[in-house]
Amino acid sequence: MTGRDLSRRRFLGLGAGLAALAGCARVPTTGPVTQVSASADTPGRVGIDVDPQPPPRKASPEIIVAGFLQSMTSPQNSYRIAREYLTEAAARSWDPESGAVIYDATTNTPVVTGSTAGLKAPIIARLDAAGRYRPVTGQSIDLDFGITRVDGELRISRPPDGLVLSLFAFSRAYSTVALYFTSLTRPFLVPELVHLPQATSNPTTAVTDLLDGPSDWLAGAVTNVFPTGTKLSSDAVAVDNAGVSTVPLSPEVTRLTDAQRRQVAAQVSWTLAAYPQVSRVRFTVGGTSVAIPGAAEDDTVSTGLFTSMSPLISSDLPTMKVLRRGVLGQVSDQSGTFTPLRGLLGADSGGESPVGVAVEPSGGFWAVVDSSRQNLLSWQEGARVTRQLASGPGCSDRR
Repeated sequence: MTGRDLSRRRFLGLGAGLAALAGCARVPTTGPVTQVSASADTPGRVGIDVDPQPPPRKASPEIIVAGFLQSMTSPQNSYRIAREYLTEAAARSWDPESGAVIYDATTNTPVVTGSTAGLKAPIIARLDAAGRYRPVTGQSIDLDFGITRVDGELRISRPPDGLVLSLFAFSRAYSTVALYFTSLTRPFLVPELVHLPQATSNPTTAVTDLLDGPSDWLAGAVTNVFPTGTKLSSDAVAVDNAGVSTVPLSPEVTRLTDAQRRQVAAQVSWTLAAYPQVSRVRFTVGGTSVAIPGAAEDDTVSTGLFTSMSPLISSDLPTMKVLRRGVLGQVSDQSGTFTPLRGLLGADSGGESPVGVAVEPSGGFWAVVDSSRQNLLSWQEGARVTRQLASGPGCSDRR
């Protein structure tokens, strides 16, 4: 039986099961109204979930490879189902937590020749161990799964390093969470996006990742106010029926000043805002609430207490500032239309083509690296001249 035949049979079986269910079940028309709350540790999920299954007996190479790739979306119990497709030695050495490759499966599927199986496909992006997404161009995967026979059953002896996910599998099985850190230069929060498996993404994993700090790429621009060594003092960040999330921290946070505790509370509150079941946050050490300046009488806080630190400069700003083909301008959130700014580096561009820019929150003042990558300039919107701030090869350094 081929993989296509098996898939068709499973689909027909599913249809028959649904028909039988429809024949013996009725939609209730009487009875009390019951409120069902989302689990604190399970984010909302949309669509149909695919439940990976262990390898069936006497499975073909196609079924073994397809089942292994599908089961990489199931992280429960340290990817137990996926490891069942591997030899014992491969199951022990495979490290799915080391990161992931996201590939284009549009016209690229595993190729089976006899008892061998491989996969060649362009790489779209990579995830590091923390779930940080990095787009990739010009790279591809070329895998040989090393199909071998163990006690009469086919198994994979050469799994890839980490996870290998099709773009479809990644988009279905992962959710995006923003971890918030404090800017080094201004009292604003700075988000760093991580991508976590939906099945294990919850307030506990988000706070744990936040305590681990920012990536090396972002570390030079932000600070993590948590003292070194701070960790969760229990296994879970609990969320009660009222939406209050209790974050139990180790004693290191008691050394923080009032201002620092406020910054810590802002980081966590904004991070946990990604989970709709969380409305307010309480911090504890040893079971005792941590005092946060401005907190409610029950020692809880929410993002509303930290509007001055909002990562969004203003919810009223209808446009964003952009650099497009060497011209500075703005794009309306509503129409998406690009409009050059007034002045030398915008509508009146006279050959100047910045290759790097930064803009202050008001949007009026810019710092730019010119096309030679040798000069750092400042420019005010509407001005017909720029002012040189620095020059030299260092202006082109980019992380």
